Amino acid sequence: MVSVFKNIFRRMEDSKRLSQILVLVSFLIAFAAIRIITYFQKIGALFNPGIRATLHIHHLVPGIILLLISGYVGLSFWATDRIRHFMAILFGVGAALVIDEFALWLI
Repeated sequence: MVSVFKNIFRRMEDSKRLSQILVLVSFLIAFAAIRIITYFQKIGALFNPGIRATLHIHHLVPGIILLLISGYVGLSFWATDRIRHFMAILFGVGAALVIDEFALWLI
């Protein structure tokens, strides 16, 4: 089973589409994690620091910051695979944080 994943990863890396796949996978994992955490906070199963805090920062704000930083660094160092792949992951997480707060865009 591990060899199958190694072959798939090697093919993705050779095809130069690894950054795109990393954005997609990190977005899906982060979005699912955010939804699960906020659901459990809403039903009271997890501590929600935003309830008693005087200042509440929605996760839209760090999401926008992640998008800006990872986009700039990813474009600036596009020739370096390691940096480009790490920035692809940060970009996916930032996009998930922003899209999860999409309702705030409409208000």
